[in-house]
Amino acid sequence: MFGIKTKIINKIKKTILEIDTNHSLSKIENYILISLIKKDLKKEANIHDNQQVIIKKTNHYASKIIKKTSNFMPNNLGNWSIKKPYTFTSRLELNVIQTIKKLLSADKEIIGHFSSGTTEGNIYATWIARNYLQKKLNLKNSNKIALIKSCLAHYSIDKAADILGLKLIETSIHPTKYNIDLKYLEKNIISLYNQGNRGFIIPLTLGYTVTGTDDEYLKIIKLIDKLEKLKPGCKFFLWIDAAYSGIIKSYTDPKFKPFSNKKIQLISTDLHKSLAVPYPASILLYKKRLLNYIKKPIPYIDQFDTTLLGSRPGNNVLASWFTLINFSKKEIIKYFNQAIKKKNNFLKEISSEDIDVQIINNKNSFQACLASLNKTSDRILNNKYNLKGINYKLLIKGQVKFVKLYKLYFFMNLD
Repeated sequence: MFGIKTKIINKIKKTILEIDTNHSLSKIENYILISLIKKDLKKEANIHDNQQVIIKKTNHYASKIIKKTSNFMPNNLGNWSIKKPYTFTSRLELNVIQTIKKLLSADKEIIGHFSSGTTEGNIYATWIARNYLQKKLNLKNSNKIALIKSCLAHYSIDKAADILGLKLIETSIHPTKYNIDLKYLEKNIISLYNQGNRGFIIPLTLGYTVTGTDDEYLKIIKLIDKLEKLKPGCKFFLWIDAAYSGIIKSYTDPKFKPFSNKKIQLISTDLHKSLAVPYPASILLYKKRLLNYIKKPIPYIDQFDTTLLGSRPGNNVLASWFTLINFSKKEIIKYFNQAIKKKNNFLKEISSEDIDVQIINNKNSFQACLASLNKTSDRILNNKYNLKGINYKLLIKGQVKFVKLYKLYFFMNLD
């Protein structure tokens, strides 16, 4: 009997990886298969790994609403230009957008929509930026437009430049702050200007994926203001990739009002990275007038599409809305402080080790990073702490350097 049961389970396990289009599963096979999948996912989610980039378990409110509405597949169309959304989930989408706007003290000119993630957000922002600069500079093509990114910027920036046919320039990071080095950014812009470039696209980051560090966007804006006065005929387009830090800063930092600066055109942030909402749950916020540079007519419904994906899932909107409506600001801050305490305790333990490691710690983020400076440090981090480092190619003071970095995440426990 036991042998037969094992054979059935092994056969069903095989179906997890292999799909047989000539065979449909029986009820008992379905039951066992679902149980096995659930078991594997639970096991994976419970593995303690401070280096995993994303939370592996949804918050209980998101789980509840998804379970209760799993029979439905709401679709939010690509149109976001209508004043009164008519589908249920698009109305909730507007509700969530307004909530985040309120947290960021954004005015009426800021609108937004849900997206699949910051990769989409960076491509969307680059698309708008290119068209915006071509229009403002009266250019027929993008030959005089350059995209300048930090060497730590998310790799989706490279995708965006490739898709949109833009020249991509990598700029240096500060040797200790691990964010855009203002001195070298200014050098890059002046050099490109002298080569005939007049449009400059600069994505900024709050919460680099590897280091957790933030670009000093207020100082960069001051630099841009100065260069616009010194270099006639040039235009800039700046946005913020705040996938990791955006949502948390909106709760914990009352001074975080990025749209109060006219130079910031767009912000992308993720709820799946901070509040444990299932993928995809990302939000794009931007100035309403920017839609004029990318909107496309949808002839079969007599409306405009102002998104990149067009049709978008509504289930993630439900999960995000239900999460935000259940977790108070006070609770989010409490969970965040617990995560910060856990991070600080871990970093304190690392600093007590007799090893040559640079601790890169954004004090207002659940992220951190370790830069190992020799093989002895690597061995201790590998063997004692079960950490895996990656040799990153960085641009520091204009020179290419390879640094062994250990990225760390201390996500909030929202169970």
